[in-house]
Amino acid sequence: MAADEQQEDTMLSLVKSRYLCRDRQIDLLDEYLRRLCPLIIIYGVRSTGKTSVTKTLMESSGDSLYAYLNCMELFSTKMVYESILNQLNNRIHCFDDDDYNNGDKQHIQCNSLTDFIEQIKQLLEYHYSCPQPTTVESVKPRGRPKSSSLSSSSSSSSSSSTTTTTYTQCILVFDSVDNNHHLFGTVNNNELMTGFMKICELTENKYPITCLFVGCQPIEWFCRITASPVTAIQINFDNYSMDEMTAILVRDCPRNYDKSFYQNYVNIIVKTLIQMSSNLREIRSICLANFSKYIEPITMDELQANETAKLYKRFQPQLLKILDDLPMKVVNKSADGTYDEWPDSMKYLLIASYLASNNSVKADKKVFVKYEGKQQRRKRKTVTTVGGGGDDHRDYSGPKGSPFERIFHCYRALIQLNAEPNDQYITEASNKLLSELQELVSLKLVLRTHEKLKTNWLSSQTKYQISNSVTFDFADKLAKQLNLNIKAFIE
Repeated sequence: MAADEQQEDTMLSLVKSRYLCRDRQIDLLDEYLRRLCPLIIIYGVRSTGKTSVTKTLMESSGDSLYAYLNCMELFSTKMVYESILNQLNNRIHCFDDDDYNNGDKQHIQCNSLTDFIEQIKQLLEYHYSCPQPTTVESVKPRGRPKSSSLSSSSSSSSSSSTTTTTYTQCILVFDSVDNNHHLFGTVNNNELMTGFMKICELTENKYPITCLFVGCQPIEWFCRITASPVTAIQINFDNYSMDEMTAILVRDCPRNYDKSFYQNYVNIIVKTLIQMSSNLREIRSICLANFSKYIEPITMDELQANETAKLYKRFQPQLLKILDDLPMKVVNKSADGTYDEWPDSMKYLLIASYLASNNSVKADKKVFVKYEGKQQRRKRKTVTTVGGGGDDHRDYSGPKGSPFERIFHCYRALIQLNAEPNDQYITEASNKLLSELQELVSLKLVLRTHEKLKTNWLSSQTKYQISNSVTFDFADKLAKQLNLNIKAFIE
C-alpha cells in the first residue's frame, strides 16, 4: 500500500514539473477524482493549462476507463453518443483481448439518449464484472503505449515499476463545452447537457461515473443552459501572475544564452503586455518572435550582453510596434473564435458600445423600444452625401463618442430584448461591468475621448467610442454567439 502511494505521488510530481504553477489545481483534480465526485467543472480563461493538465492526468492514469471529447469537433448528438461508447468499448476490450487492435473493431451506433444509457450500462456491467488487478504493479495499460514526454520521463525516473495511478470510476471528459453553441449553448436544446448532468441518476447509480466539463464558463452558465440548479465541484484555473508567467517563459531560453539574460528580456515583454493581454500562448509567441530583434546589437558587436539598459533603449521602438499591433491581433483572434472565453456580459457590453457609437441618439427609442408609440407619416427627404445639395445630410465621419450612461442603457436594452427571463446578467454588480469596460479600454477595442478626465470613468463628460478596428463582421460574429441579430438594432 505504501509503494502504491509512493508511485502515485511520483506521477503527480511529474505532472507538476511539466505544468508549472498549477500544483493546487492538479492536487484538487486528483483528489476529487478519487472521491468519485459525479460532476466536476474546470473553468478559466484560455491558455491557463486546463486541457493539458486534464489530458495528461487521464493518459497517465493506467487502466482507468475514460473517454475524451473535443466538443468543437462534434456537430450532432449522434456523434457525441457514439464517440463516448466507442472509446469506452475500445479501452475495455483492449484490456481483455490482446489481439483486439489487430482485428476488426466494431462500431457502435446510437441515435438517442435512451439508447445511449442502455448501451453504457451494458459496457460498464461487462467492465466491472471482469476481474480487476489489485496492485499498481499488475496493472496492464490499455490501448496503445503513450509516447509523450511524461511517459518517457516517468520510465527513466523509476525503472523498477510503473508510475501510473488508477481511477476506479468511468470518466467522461467534455473539452471546450461552452464553445459548441449548437449542441450545448442554447436553452431550447438542453437535453444533451441535462442528460450528462444527471447520468448517474439515469443509470440508477449502479456504476460510478464522473462527468468532467472543461471550458471558460463557471457553474452559473450551466445553470442558465439547463434552466435548473446545478450541484458540482468547481476548479478554477486563474490567470498566471507576472512572476508565474515569467517562470514559465524562461524555460524557452536558447542554449547559447544565459537564463538570467533571457529572464531580463522576458521581464521587459511581460511587464509591457501584461495589462493588455494575459494569454500565455500569445505572449510566448511574441517573446520567441522578437528575441532576434533584442539580441541584434549583440550579434553585430555593438553592445555587450551585460549592458541591459542600452539593450532596452535599442529595443523600445520594437516594443511600441508590438503595442500598436496588439489590438488588431485581438480583433483577428476574436473573429476566428479564439476569444470565446469572454463572458456574455462583456460581449453584450462591446456590442452596446458598437451600437452607441454608430447609431444616433434619436434612433435609440426606435431601435431598442418595442412599442415606441404611433408614428406620424413624414415626407421622405432626399439623401445626399456630405457636401452635396439636398435637404438631409448624413454624416459618414465614423463612430461617435457616447457617455457611459447611454452605453449602459443600450446594454440593458439588449439583454432585456434578447436574454432569457432567468438570465443572471441583469442583476450583475455595476463594479463588474465597470471592470469589463476597463478591460475593453485596455485592449483598445473601446477608446476614451477625453484625456483630462481619466480618473472619472462615469462622468457625463467622459466619452467612449468604439475603435475603428472593430468592424461590423467582428461585432456580428460576437452577436451570433449570443443568438442576437445585430442588424435589427442598427439604424
